[in-house]
Amino acid sequence: MIYLDTLLDQTVDTKEYNEQVKWLLSIFKWIRMPKDLQNHNIPKDRIYSVRIKYLLILLEKNPQWRTNFISSISSVLNQMSSVRIFSDVGMSLNTSFIQEFIRRIEEKILPQAPLADNLSSLLLELFPDEDESLLINKIDESVFNEFILLFANDDRLIQHLIENILISVQALSIQLLANTYTLHREIYENISAHQNWPESKLALALDPDRLSEFNVLHLYLLEAKARLEIAYLKMEEKGIKIDLVYLLESQRRKIERIQALLQILNRKESSPISIRNFIAKLVLDIHHQYSLRSFFKENLSLLTKQIVRNNSDLGEHYVTFDWSDFSKMYRCAVGGGALTSVTVYIKLLTSSLALSGFIKGLAESLNYTFSFLAIQSMGWTLATKQPSTTAPYLADSLKKSLHDAKTSILAILRTQFISVLGNLTLVMPICFFISWGLKGSGHPILTEESSYFIFSSSNFLSFSFVFATFTGVLLFISSLIAGWFDNWITLHKVPERLQNHQNLIRLLGLKKTKKLADLVSKSANPIAANISLGFLLGFVPQYLKFMGIPLEVRHITLSAGNLAASLPLLNFELLKWYEILNSISGLLMIGVLNIAVSFTLALILASVSSQIPINRLLKILFWGMRLVLKKPWLLVLPPKSPHKLDLFIH
Repeated sequence: MIYLDTLLDQTVDTKEYNEQVKWLLSIFKWIRMPKDLQNHNIPKDRIYSVRIKYLLILLEKNPQWRTNFISSISSVLNQMSSVRIFSDVGMSLNTSFIQEFIRRIEEKILPQAPLADNLSSLLLELFPDEDESLLINKIDESVFNEFILLFANDDRLIQHLIENILISVQALSIQLLANTYTLHREIYENISAHQNWPESKLALALDPDRLSEFNVLHLYLLEAKARLEIAYLKMEEKGIKIDLVYLLESQRRKIERIQALLQILNRKESSPISIRNFIAKLVLDIHHQYSLRSFFKENLSLLTKQIVRNNSDLGEHYVTFDWSDFSKMYRCAVGGGALTSVTVYIKLLTSSLALSGFIKGLAESLNYTFSFLAIQSMGWTLATKQPSTTAPYLADSLKKSLHDAKTSILAILRTQFISVLGNLTLVMPICFFISWGLKGSGHPILTEESSYFIFSSSNFLSFSFVFATFTGVLLFISSLIAGWFDNWITLHKVPERLQNHQNLIRLLGLKKTKKLADLVSKSANPIAANISLGFLLGFVPQYLKFMGIPLEVRHITLSAGNLAASLPLLNFELLKWYEILNSISGLLMIGVLNIAVSFTLALILASVSSQIPINRLLKILFWGMRLVLKKPWLLVLPPKSPHKLDLFIH
């Protein structure tokens, strides 16, 4: 138990710094963690106010305790408040994303640094919870003012703090200017007239003789902040580079820190509240400095947004609103299913060769990849590739209006249904009749035993639901890879490089080289999606088997083709009716899970990127599903006019 009177009766200004730190920790522990039953009734957001007020009353009643407390706190602050606490603590000090990521991993693994040697560790110990920043901001203004006035006559402490704050502001402004050169080179591609940059003006204006011009300094900081927003917009156009996002976030933190410190230095407008706000923000920055979650959220949000936008643009092509587009989508899905039947038989052929490990993974990956690329080149489609792109499209629709979102979800559900139906329309009959023909010619591609195994592989009561869910995750991951590759193409100006590549021009000619560049520019996302999905479906299960994890792929179109190919070789007299029912219902479950898992993961990512609450998106989704369950004809009969569609929406 912590006894406050024992702490206040001590004076630690003459003791070693380690002892002073222990004493300060005890004081904060008493403030933060009331023990008696009466204080347990204090609302959480009032703890600091109530305990500090009680502390002030005790100090007022006992002058000796007051003297001891002031001298002890002043001594600790004189040793703690170096330039580092104002310029470094809570800031990202590394120059790249990777370096900072490694530092944070090290902090997670290594034991805590000695509190007396590391200001960040000390402040983290004083304020162990990120929510402490909110509690500090809720301290009563009168209580905080009274606490600060305890040190109003300590000229030595005040002068020491001002000198350190001034040096910190100057150091931060120089760092700000140095990073601005990098940003101009990478984003603006122009470093002329640097003397007109607000960062340059700020660095020059921060000298002791001109510190009265706080309004001018404030304008420079606002202009620098506005330039960061422009840099973000330019980077979205040119492609997202993680190191530059990290640098921009670092610049933003530096600007905010300079603003807070200048607010304290400005004696005309400064108040104890500006000190309270700085402490609260410092606590928040320290926790962010150690948090991997906030680190990824800050630095990957822009890339995530770009990936979602790229997928949303692609998803628009997979949504049909009228009969013409609807029937065209069905024909494209039928073509995709027909070509997939070839993929099914190539897979059965490679399986008969008893390949294993890397060779099997490579063979299946190449089979899937060439199949997906062929489907794309023919202008056909596979239903399972659509959900990860249509989910971001739904989020974009909700940004416009609720009406647009409802229209979109009905179109998405209808298109998804007709795509699955189109894929199955030909893949099953083609696979069945080829297998039946091979059996009739005396060259069956499957034995009766392997046919029964394939027929049972989609069994509803087996692990098919796990495998189908796993496949849905792979479908989603391929969309992430595609979005990232699209951004990489834009960032590195690959189409422009191809168009101006002299060897290519000599080989293909100017016209064909331009066509190739246009193809890469327009088709980077779907090409990357097809290649990555092919290798994910082929290699990942083999790698997991090597690791002892028996996960397999269950893709609705491929599984349907496999099942159809096994039918002519089965002895139906030995099959039970429930085995047939299990396999058919399991096939339906595979399709639902492939699409639902991929769509849900993409919807969550779109929610995070667009900052639309996931529950709003799910409400739209469930509304659409309830409507098509009540009116199932909506899945196959698109409305002939927008007016008829509005009748369902309203």
